[in-house]
Amino acid sequence: MPASDLADELLTIAEAAKLLKVSPAPLHRWLKDRRLRTYHVGPRAVRLHRADLAKLLVPTAAAEDTEHSQALTVSTDLRVPPLTAAEAEAALLALTEAQALTAAIQHQHGEPLSASWPLIRQAREEHFTMAVL
Repeated sequence: MPASDLADELLTIAEAAKLLKVSPAPLHRWLKDRRLRTYHVGPRAVRLHRADLAKLLVPTAAAEDTEHSQALTVSTDLRVPPLTAAEAEAALLALTEAQALTAAIQHQHGEPLSASWPLIRQAREEHFTMAVL
């Protein structure tokens, strides 16, 4: 293979990113994950084969491909059937019990339950400061 043909096939990371229309960051990630093969040219220069980049490209389902498009079709029928009388009665009973439990807790402590978000925020801040130390 002549050297000029080899030079046409090898790309720098910047050239490969421009060719794929992505930033260099995904290419570095793919190199780290070994999704792409690299070739060293000298002690530091890294090159990629154009053919290896083509292997990254995954085609989407074509509109003409009716076999696959029918297999990929997802039902969008989101209608929920109405509750039966027994289901409606069970739901109302559960709601009544939940309201009674909430009232009992408030009666026991004398005031509504406080919001939980301040406790969660405090726990996150403590966790963050411990992780930094």
